[in-house]
Amino acid sequence: MTGSVELPWRVRREGPIRFFFDESALGIGQVMAVARGDCIYPGHDRSPVPVGTEDVEWIPVASAQGWVVVGRDKKIRHRPAEWAALASHPLRVLVLTTVGNLAVWEQLRVFVARWDAIERLLDEEPPWMYAVTRNALREMPYPG
Repeated sequence: MTGSVELPWRVRREGPIRFFFDESALGIGQVMAVARGDCIYPGHDRSPVPVGTEDVEWIPVASAQGWVVVGRDKKIRHRPAEWAALASHPLRVLVLTTVGNLAVWEQLRVFVARWDAIERLLDEEPPWMYAVTRNALREMPYPG
């Protein structure tokens, strides 16, 4: 068999982008981008953010676009440059805090299990930050 394989579904590539998965959550971002047309990650064909972009460079872009940022980097609160960028650029942030070294499938299970609660947050004005855990969403302090 030669040539491309026809998939039984089409990946949606139009419509508004709502979720940006940073490089700390690249694997889950790639899966979500296939499953949902409103998700991107660094290097995605609809993303203006290339792979390797520093947090302080993509944070203003994500803020200006109104994206919900999803990442695994809960230590961002302890990095002065990133914390200052967050304070200057209001974002809506979801931090996957309980995934540790879980495989992408397990990370996805934790994230999708909270999907209904995540959807309810989307109408809240930025800035906000929530931890996504196995059991709930938990509000975290946002710099400012």
